[in-house]
Amino acid sequence: MLNQHDGGAASPNEAFPRSVRLLTPEDYKNVFQQPIRAGDRLLTVLARVNGEQPSRLGLAIAKKNVRHANGRNRIKRIVRESFRLNQTQIEHLDIVVMAKRAAADADKLELRKSIDRQWIYLCKQLKKQCAKSS
Repeated sequence: MLNQHDGGAASPNEAFPRSVRLLTPEDYKNVFQQPIRAGDRLLTVLARVNGEQPSRLGLAIAKKNVRHANGRNRIKRIVRESFRLNQTQIEHLDIVVMAKRAAADADKLELRKSIDRQWIYLCKQLKKQCAKSS
């Protein structure tokens, strides 16, 4: 089951170092080519297997969909927190999370439930792909 978090500060083992971030346009481009897709009314998540590397996260929260900077930052914080807490279940993926317009008005609990559902779906899709290839 995915981890639940009480909302306190991140402990050192829950850090978000550069090694778990998508940093370059090339990193994002690779994810956008033939991704595994997951989504609902709040978020769209694209993922691509990255070999044996640790999972990496990229955020693409468009100003067009979430107009105010504080709303975009809130969504990013919630997604990063969920990613940190669930990294062990989401292995070997490069992931890009994009917000839809409805995310701007969603509260923290709705966003957390949404992103947690996406992690579960991605894990199921990966297991299916692995079963097909073996």
